[in-house]
Amino acid sequence: SDMVATGEVMGLYRAMTKNETLKARLAISSEMIDCNQLINSFSLSEDSVSVAVTDTVSPTEMKLFVLPGNLDFELQTDLKKVVFEKVEFEDVCGKVDLKNRTLYLRNLEMRALDADMKAVMVYRADSVRGGYTGFDFKIRDTIVPMLRSFEGRVQFDVAAEARLDSNMNIRIPTLRSAMYIKGDSLVLMDGETFAEISKMLMFKNKKKNVFDSISVNVVVNDGSVLVYPFQVSIDRYKAAIGGEQGLDMNFKYHISILKSPLPFKAGVNISGNLDKMKIRVGKAKYKDDVTPAAIHKVDSTRMDLGRRIVERFHRIVGVR
Repeated sequence: SDMVATGEVMGLYRAMTKNETLKARLAISSEMIDCNQLINSFSLSEDSVSVAVTDTVSPTEMKLFVLPGNLDFELQTDLKKVVFEKVEFEDVCGKVDLKNRTLYLRNLEMRALDADMKAVMVYRADSVRGGYTGFDFKIRDTIVPMLRSFEGRVQFDVAAEARLDSNMNIRIPTLRSAMYIKGDSLVLMDGETFAEISKMLMFKNKKKNVFDSISVNVVVNDGSVLVYPFQVSIDRYKAAIGGEQGLDMNFKYHISILKSPLPFKAGVNISGNLDKMKIRVGKAKYKDDVTPAAIHKVDSTRMDLGRRIVERFHRIVGVR
């Protein structure tokens, strides 16, 4: 890691000798910052501050870190490359505040995973046993790596907050999130799920089909993922899809056929998980595609979460 800081630092002597607050207003530039190194330097247990640097955890063993309580930093960043775990971020620009053991990323712009991103994030840990994080990400023009049967590029907006355990894992019951996913010209590739559905619904093209567009609203709360009904057009069909998925990866989805060459209305129920699925034909559950009321509900939840994350930082550091 390398770093060049320009600006002003106040209270350096008192911070070093009396542990008083060290204030700084700095512009930070860097060709490379390895966050794994920085986190590991803060990740020593509370009773082992004298442990040698060689005994800190490795980059693959992320641990919760506690920020010093006597820092009051306002940073303007211009970072060419930042590494966090195994992800590389490029051209990271924006403001970072560090105050009262709390890290606040304010409207950072960056590029990662072949996508442009904007991020707001708050992180705080009072001990190495547990912490809090909240984030609001807007990701543009990215691939869809989380779906086995898709290829394409999407717009992805997500706001979330959760408690963290000592290994920086999210405590699932505390996770609250709302997200919006929009994609154009997505291709549904030949996979187990698609092969079964295409055979059942007599698709003309049984290997590859293109969605003109897709717009999905999702809420995560109380350990479950709720996917609001959304409309897709594929092959000779127009359908509405929605359902619920547990964070244990078990799901229960429904597809209502809104338009098709079939002489009757039908629905497809998909349940189980990616390794063991049940697909059954039944009655159509959705009479139409997603309603404006449902979209507004998810949008409001996402914006409320974004506001709560920022308000939480202000409350922690005593700013009104």
